[in-house]
Amino acid sequence: MQIYLRTFAALKIHLIKMKKCILAFALLFTCCRAIAYNPIYQWSLITREYSYLNNAVDMATQLPGNNNVTDVVEDNNGTIWIAVDHGGLRSFDGKKLKDPKCPKDCFAAAGDILSLECDSKNNLWIGTTLGLVKYDGTNWTNIDESQTGIRAITDIAVTATDKIYVTGLQKSGDIFKAAGAAFYNGQNWAVYNTGNSNIPDTTLSDLTIDNNGALWAVVGNNNMGAVKFDGKSWKVYNAASEINTDNVYAIATNKTGKLWFATPKGIMQNDGSKWNMMGYTNAFSPKLLDVASKNDGTINALSLCVGNNGDIWLGTQQNGAVYLKDRNIRIVTQENSPLLQNSVRKIMIDKDGRKWFVTGAKNTGWARYYPKNKQSMENNYYVGGSGITIFKEYTKIDDAKWTVYDNTNSELKLGSTYSIGEDKEGGILMPNTGDGLVVLKNGKFNIYKHNSEMQSSFSKMFMAPDNKVYLEATIGGVKVFENGKISDFAKNPNIGGVNGMAYDKDNAFWVSGTGGISKYNNGEWETFDKKHGDLPTVIFYTVFKDSKGTLWAGSAKGLMKYDGTAWQVISKKEVEFPSDDITVITESKDGKIWLGTKSGISIFDGSTWSHISKIESPKVSKPMVNDISFDSKGNTYIATEGDGLLRYDGSSWTQFDRKNTGTLFDKVTAVKAASNGKVYIATETSQFNDTDFTLPSQSPQAVIETNVKAKIKLSEPKQVFAVIEM
Repeated sequence: MQIYLRTFAALKIHLIKMKKCILAFALLFTCCRAIAYNPIYQWSLITREYSYLNNAVDMATQLPGNNNVTDVVEDNNGTIWIAVDHGGLRSFDGKKLKDPKCPKDCFAAAGDILSLECDSKNNLWIGTTLGLVKYDGTNWTNIDESQTGIRAITDIAVTATDKIYVTGLQKSGDIFKAAGAAFYNGQNWAVYNTGNSNIPDTTLSDLTIDNNGALWAVVGNNNMGAVKFDGKSWKVYNAASEINTDNVYAIATNKTGKLWFATPKGIMQNDGSKWNMMGYTNAFSPKLLDVASKNDGTINALSLCVGNNGDIWLGTQQNGAVYLKDRNIRIVTQENSPLLQNSVRKIMIDKDGRKWFVTGAKNTGWARYYPKNKQSMENNYYVGGSGITIFKEYTKIDDAKWTVYDNTNSELKLGSTYSIGEDKEGGILMPNTGDGLVVLKNGKFNIYKHNSEMQSSFSKMFMAPDNKVYLEATIGGVKVFENGKISDFAKNPNIGGVNGMAYDKDNAFWVSGTGGISKYNNGEWETFDKKHGDLPTVIFYTVFKDSKGTLWAGSAKGLMKYDGTAWQVISKKEVEFPSDDITVITESKDGKIWLGTKSGISIFDGSTWSHISKIESPKVSKPMVNDISFDSKGNTYIATEGDGLLRYDGSSWTQFDRKNTGTLFDKVTAVKAASNGKVYIATETSQFNDTDFTLPSQSPQAVIETNVKAKIKLSEPKQVFAVIEM
């Protein structure tokens, strides 16, 4: 029996061995209650010790040194750039981190990186403690304080026409002080401070460009409101003007050009003519009251991000990240997610909808007076994130109603189901390795067992034309279910473990298994294997009779066809099947033969074979097929080993999996499209879904052994058997 630890599939360490005996006993729960749609998350981490990407730990992908992430930005090609202090810069293509190898004399290598931004020409602008750097993909250009008037570049903003704004610090004697803003028009730099403009203060942060090209910034130490620069003059927004508060913590915009301010009391939004306050304690879910109440009704925000769909993400000083939409909220913290710290200093949403969280305390006091002591600067401005946390919320399928069966509301026990059938009365039959034969009829479960408990473990079945049900027993060979009783069938000492059963056109009974393929007729067995027939293997996965009476068999060495006296091999050399491991054979209502293999699907229309090993939308590559079923509407349902349930309507594909349903796990062992219009599936998962997963934080070994970091709970962990109504 295969063991699957979904979240730690790649962690082949001693815990898996330790728990194997438990998991083998807890792979399947079967059960029944309606499931509401819940958001489905996929978390990732990139740290200085390892990465956790695509549900697997990658020890070779890590951030440089003992360094902290300070900023993150996405370029026009979808590449993510990650800034790390102490001269670290990495690009991320979705799979691997790459070092762009900036030269030693580049500020990005010699200084600490504080900020990043990208322009429309895909130039990367890098703010460092030594000055500004422009990287065009090939050349690195240093722009020092003699041009910008600013030494340490703490923030960067780029207009739609690639004009550059920066802010930061300038050295004055032995200390660094806030330097105001510098503007680059493509040819020259202009510096704005309290001495040469009407800017109210030189401490600026959260530089943001609106859709008119104007610059917005938080001004002062979160106590002077915000400023807007239209290219000529600075306008202040504070308690004495339009926003009725001096405390602006962060600014955000999206493609609509609207602006949002994060304040202690709520989120302020500008609709183009006026500012509207969405209070934390009255505009959003009461759940937020608990967070605000700990701070006298306020929330200390560090960062703000607004998606193009209007979703608001708020990074807080000590309460993690808060997702705000309408009156709904979610709070992401170290306690319920892999967030590295509860201080979230930046949130970015990339083109694929992933949210990138940069953690660490942010102190605008440091932006005013840069400490001479470098260690003091580190502790004040950004504190130990040591990595970056990423997650994506997947779109859920809304046209399907799922009913899930588990052991919380039924008497069913642990076990695995590898085939599902339907009798003439519409009863749904499920052989179960832990519970005998389960029959669901009129909403009620009935369980049937052999008179020997040891011989009541079934995984596969065959529904004969006369309504007899043949069962593959783990111990004792083939059994027969008829008139409510399970009895023995004629034993075959040569067949080994049974994998498939069928009648041929002469009503002879065929059985395929690990000992070859056998025929039972007139009370006698005839076995075809390497000793009794010219077969390339004794491993057979399935046997099937089509509507024309042709008998097919799927083996570990290709497809076979019976001519009445001998088996003919149709191997991959003759037909380019996706794989020679033929796991499923069935026939659609239009007479086409469908093969499921370990690497895709093959279809035979009577004269020509066609093959599917890759699906572009949704992206599925080389699916391992466990079962295939067809409904009355012409839809094909395919149960896969790791890609959930696939549906093909003749022109397009739909994928039902853990990411987009909230009800399924990705290993679907059996599927049956029944006459009542419902689709029944069996899935398989591990006992670890019954508790929260612990995701990597410091090192994989530490996570496994000490269980010290944040957890993420998967929805409906015990589900094994489900019904979908389309």
